[in-house]
Amino acid sequence: MAALVAGTTHAPITAILIIFEMTSDYRIILPLMVAVVFSTLVA
Repeated sequence: MAALVAGTTHAPITAILIIFEMTSDYRIILPLMVAVVFSTLVA
């Protein structure tokens, strides 16, 4: 979901923060950042 938001809005930091606030799970931060950076670069 964060990758989709980051790719369409070109706002990777915002996408990471929104998804982290929704889940409150620290284990998801690293995979989330990788997916968001990859989708931003592809878009």
